[in-house]
Amino acid sequence: MITHSGIEAFLTISRLKSITRAAEELFVCQSSLSVRLKNLESELGTELFLRKKGQREIILTQSGKDFYEIAVAYEKVMGRIEKLRREYQKKLSISSLNSLGAYIMPEGYASFMENYPDVKLVIQDYELEEACKSILQGNTDLAFNTDSNVPQRITALPVFLEKFTLICSKESNYPDTVSADMLAVKNEVYVDWYNGFDEFHTAVFGNDAPRIRLDMMAQLKIFVEKHNNWAFVPISVARGLEQTAGIRRLQTEFPLPERTVYCLHSAERKPEAHSMLFLKCLREILDRTGEVTPLLDI
Repeated sequence: MITHSGIEAFLTISRLKSITRAAEELFVCQSSLSVRLKNLESELGTELFLRKKGQREIILTQSGKDFYEIAVAYEKVMGRIEKLRREYQKKLSISSLNSLGAYIMPEGYASFMENYPDVKLVIQDYELEEACKSILQGNTDLAFNTDSNVPQRITALPVFLEKFTLICSKESNYPDTVSADMLAVKNEVYVDWYNGFDEFHTAVFGNDAPRIRLDMMAQLKIFVEKHNNWAFVPISVARGLEQTAGIRRLQTEFPLPERTVYCLHSAERKPEAHSMLFLKCLREILDRTGEVTPLLDI
């Protein structure tokens, strides 16, 4: 029986002309992808690709060229069916990094739910690879991440830019402006905020390793309130902590980095109505937040 996964494998290999790159694109191992292709060829009763030793790119056979047109038509029909299904279900699935989901996205979620109460909102907490895989599988509509290094079938749309700030407990005895040598790395609460943050940290503090490394934002408040502990955090996180934790911001004599947040979605279809409505709500939130720079043109 010809399967959707078999056609998906065939189309991806055809477009990338490589089983290796296609496997990376679909987040599967090469052997699994090869099995899908062999099963499809078995069902069709013909070879779809020319396989020659030493051949750098995979080439379609004549049968493969004929089937490619049918597979593309199938893909378009399935896309239309999926779009109708989403519209009928009135559901929006959104993924975000933990730091975004804890301190800036909730305002967007609340605004969207208030304005569009008939739409079911599904909130996910995915890292980049899992988010991309879920988008390609049709299980996630929008994913928010700080990494734009995504597969070709996914679009990374810049949403906002935010600077970092230095925070510490209100009871800490740091002056309002600090130099790097005033900050003991043993007191740092470290979060790897984005690709490249490690490089910034090494440039300022060398190879000194923090004692505390966090992945969960819920723990940040607990540790940063300890006497003389400190942390580099994005502005949005600082704003959130100022409402619930006993912290203060410090100025630094050295420059701090900034990060760009991207919205990831399928490149094969435009964001649907519910997605656009959410992005509009988020843009309104960002416009009211004076310490971030909105990049979303909507």
